[in-house]
Amino acid sequence: MWADVAVKSKKLGAENYSMARAQTKILGDQFQAALITYDEGLLCDDKVLASALWRRFFEKNCNDPRNLETMVKYVRMQIKYLDNMTEEDFRKRNIMWQSIEKT
Repeated sequence: MWADVAVKSKKLGAENYSMARAQTKILGDQFQAALITYDEGLLCDDKVLASALWRRFFEKNCNDPRNLETMVKYVRMQIKYLDNMTEEDFRKRNIMWQSIEKT
């Protein structure tokens, strides 16, 4: 992600360096906030996870609560799958993402 940000920032040119740097800082801050929010959601109950998904993933714009419920179930299913992976498969990046239809 950060390599892509650096490449795109260079395309702006030297005259926009300070703007690109400021935008990169904002992006970094938002990314850190998302990590903390999702981490809290994963460690707490489904209400906290739903709140995190609603704010960050759906950008506070989810008119159908069933979609939010499906995402909570999907995230919990993925976390369970990842937790049960062997360390070897994880290191080899041998991850088979589960289908959302399984929720």
